Amino acid sequence: MSPGPRPTPLELPIRNERDVEFHRNLYCRFYDQCLDFSVKESWASWTCHHCPLFGSQEDAPRAREFAERRNREQPGP
Repeated sequence: MSPGPRPTPLELPIRNERDVEFHRNLYCRFYDQCLDFSVKESWASWTCHHCPLFGSQEDAPRAREFAERRNREQPGP
């Protein structure tokens, strides 16, 4: 089994923020990759619950730190 990220499909879309926070680790470094994968697979929604990385992330960064880190990690135009 791969040690990398492993999103799992959900049958119904997630409709509110509380559910998103329950099902997904928004601060995971692989979040964007999992989101892209779920879109390519045409999933209605997805969860991180079965991912080996779920719950193993450090505490969520402050909003400014998170935004700055994402800006550095995003490829340029």
